[in-house]
Amino acid sequence: ISVLEHPYFEMRDIPNSAIALFSITVRLYEDDYRNMLGEPALLAAVFIFVTFSAVVLLNLLIAQINCSYVYIYQDMVGFARLNRAK
Repeated sequence: ISVLEHPYFEMRDIPNSAIALFSITVRLYEDDYRNMLGEPALLAAVFIFVTFSAVVLLNLLIAQINCSYVYIYQDMVGFARLNRAK
């Protein structure tokens, strides 16, 4: 993104691009996507990043839910064994 020719000051180099992409991901970016319509390569790169980050975050959420399910299931089996032993 930083090597593309565009007038956006927020994405002029790699650290600022990373901060801008992070702020776009967490919805703190003040600028609008409609302002990027004149730069289709930049708009495509931002959309690809947002899509990729959404997929990764959803996969992390699914992995956390799966891990918590495993722990809850193990506790449930342990409590069932304790209740049968009484």
